[in-house]
Amino acid sequence: MHGEGACAAGELLNGGRFEPADSDFWDIQALRRGHVGRVISNLALQYREAGDVGWCPVDVHVLLHAAGLAVIRLTLNLGAELLETTPVPSLSRYSDSVFRLTPFEWQIHVDGSIEETDVDVRRVMDALMFRFHEALMGRDAPDPEIALRDGDGAYKWLEQRVNRGELLSPYPVVYGTAFELVWESEEARRAARGDAAMLAYGEPPAEAHRDFYKPAEVGANHEWFVAENRAVLAAGGPRDSTSLSTFDAARIQLLEYITLERAALRSVQRGTQLVIAEGVTTTRRQLQRWQRLVAATTDEYVLHDEAGVKLESLREHIRHHPTTRDPGALEAQVHRNLATFQSLIDAASDRVLILLSTLFGVVAALSLASVVRLIAHGAFGVGGPTTDFENRHVTLSILIDVGVILVLAVVSFVVMRRANRLRPPRARGRGPRA
Repeated sequence: MHGEGACAAGELLNGGRFEPADSDFWDIQALRRGHVGRVISNLALQYREAGDVGWCPVDVHVLLHAAGLAVIRLTLNLGAELLETTPVPSLSRYSDSVFRLTPFEWQIHVDGSIEETDVDVRRVMDALMFRFHEALMGRDAPDPEIALRDGDGAYKWLEQRVNRGELLSPYPVVYGTAFELVWESEEARRAARGDAAMLAYGEPPAEAHRDFYKPAEVGANHEWFVAENRAVLAAGGPRDSTSLSTFDAARIQLLEYITLERAALRSVQRGTQLVIAEGVTTTRRQLQRWQRLVAATTDEYVLHDEAGVKLESLREHIRHHPTTRDPGALEAQVHRNLATFQSLIDAASDRVLILLSTLFGVVAALSLASVVRLIAHGAFGVGGPTTDFENRHVTLSILIDVGVILVLAVVSFVVMRRANRLRPPRARGRGPRA
């Protein structure tokens, strides 16, 4: 993230600039070593809904991690009057663009040209990230139609980069949507509390307990509702936007960090599951790459201490709310898969060592056979000089060689059988007498 690389990253989006990580969110080592950085552009993208005349600006944020991951966030600036004219539950249409692939109209400003299209938000993210990736690899930008219109073509494009070792997975991981709703007063926010909770969690099931609409966090003038693929920050009173295109930088960064972790874990989970289901060959090098990625993105002490405390509180909510799956279960599954592969690769290495040991054993046996011949020469009174034993007594020499190898094979078999047994620890001293 230092030097020319940082400057180049800032130029990949129209009007883009590179900024170091937030010192209030990341640990000092991650900051000084440049493990995390951010590219921000306020000019690369605009959007509008069907029937609208004017275009709304979209802030593009790309969070870059030294482990090789990138998180893209698009922020739609919808205007202060939105909550006065639009029912809060209807805002779920923005989530529909992510999961139901509902299209909006977009203007994409890159390379001095303007591309207008009507697609869902995932395709727009692909168009930006495909260009971002190719630029970082030192290649020309791909045809934007691949990302915007051709779903099969986009998948093949990603598969090619995976096969080259440039990407970890052809399936980008999506967190979902994060809403920041700011009412003019605290009273107005409290009056709309139920709508904000419903936007985050949806309709409760008939047997839902009373804590279904429980927020992840409650503050003096805000509540934060977090589900697996949707988060809603409901705030009251005037607030100013931060440099991260958000009213609450800390909580948006927590969601970015969770997305970063989830992207790493889901990518490794999909990769290991593919090996398990289809019997695909994997290598120790690939296994080490997976292990390093998981270790780099699940170490929460790379965060500022205060951010770590907030993250733990958020995880506690996620673990127990009925609308979310415990991300700890995903991490445990990934570790089980990696441990399985590690044991299989170790077993294969052990087999190679056994084979090599066998070869050395054969060599040792043949060396030992000459000693046995000397013993046989004296014991059986075989005539002739000992140096000419093999030529004069071919059959006996062969029997001696085969016999020595068989004896060593039997001894090795017994030793290996005993080594493969698990025994309880030996008792030290004598136990109490009855």
